[in-house]
Amino acid sequence: SGYEARFSVRYTTAVGLLRGQAGLEAFRDERIHDDDTRALMARISTEIDPSIQARYPEEWGCRVEIALAGGETVTAVAAHPRGMPANPLDDDQLMDKYLGLAEPAIGLERARLLADRIWSLPDGSAESLLDTLAAVEVHR
Repeated sequence: SGYEARFSVRYTTAVGLLRGQAGLEAFRDERIHDDDTRALMARISTEIDPSIQARYPEEWGCRVEIALAGGETVTAVAAHPRGMPANPLDDDQLMDKYLGLAEPAIGLERARLLADRIWSLPDGSAESLLDTLAAVEVHR
């Protein structure tokens, strides 16, 4: 199911490699049976790296190794997932993530207006943020 796919390293890795990211749309029940995604999942294996696991919970690391058709291996290592405090999103990445989550609930125009209001809050206080959020109508 789409819910189970959220917790599947093989699924999220395949979607990320094929589409660049695994946004909300990737976890809809009708999307998880995509032939290209399933074919790539069959070629993905996972294992625990004791040297990475030993640094948890201070680090939430991972290593990805991709074996290319020509025999070369490409490796990437991250100590912290993108979006965590130790590896924060930049403003553009944060906006893209926010719009991807907010648009289905409040529509793109309202999501952009709300983002503009939040970015321009004068004092960053919880009270001014709550006043801004109270003015938003959520679609169900």
